[in-house]
Amino acid sequence: MLAMLYLVLFAILAVGFYASTNTGAQVSGNEQRRFKSLGAAESGMDFMRFQLFQISIPPSTLDVNLLSEIQKDLAAQMNGTANLGTKTVGIDILGTEINVPSSKDQYIKLAADGSKFHATITRVGRRIFVKVTGAYADSATAGTDKAAVQLAYDPLERPTTFFDNGMAAKGAVVLDTKNAIKGTPADQASILTTTNAVPPVTLTSGSITGDISVVGPANPSIAAGTSVGGSSIIADILANHVEHIDPASVPEFPTPDTSVFKKYATNLYVPGKAS
Repeated sequence: MLAMLYLVLFAILAVGFYASTNTGAQVSGNEQRRFKSLGAAESGMDFMRFQLFQISIPPSTLDVNLLSEIQKDLAAQMNGTANLGTKTVGIDILGTEINVPSSKDQYIKLAADGSKFHATITRVGRRIFVKVTGAYADSATAGTDKAAVQLAYDPLERPTTFFDNGMAAKGAVVLDTKNAIKGTPADQASILTTTNAVPPVTLTSGSITGDISVVGPANPSIAAGTSVGGSSIIADILANHVEHIDPASVPEFPTPDTSVFKKYATNLYVPGKAS
């Protein structure tokens, strides 16, 4: 009887150990799948952050058109790439939700193991919300073990060298004053022009204490006896005081907000009048 009692006791312990081990293995498998899906979602968020950092939203864009502008830039960057393949960046008909890829049941593959993600972008005001859903494989089981992460993004102004100049123009600049144009510090009297005209800057007399920045290879026209950046030697001016900006890196001109002055415009302009 005692031997039988011990036999039953050890059998119960064995069954309990088996059940505990089996449960632990299942929990471990579930956790592994969950973290793989979460890893896919976080990888997708890093990918979307990289893509969003490159877009540019015109400052005059209305809130209602914000997602349309974002979708336009993302489509230009991503459509036709190896990441999307034949898929595209889509936006709903009301312009309230961007999907990457365009169909909610489509995903961007991350690796050969089948891990993948899908991104959805919405907005509240000018703040956008990016939700990325990740799956660890293409199987039916993986379809029920998805994980998601969501981050909010606020638009920020890009740094610009526009305000490093004393004068900035989109057209050609002609300086024919005999008075010296000075800046404190000296480079605050610099000139920037984004024109394609040749020459972009013409200095017929006088001097400027700053330098000259132009777009493309064209050089400014510098008359003898003038001074740029503290130098009156034309060869030195062209070599050391004229910056040629890459057309792809032209500083953005600020967009003024004229709405604050609208209340003062109380008289309707009549075409043909001098003022």
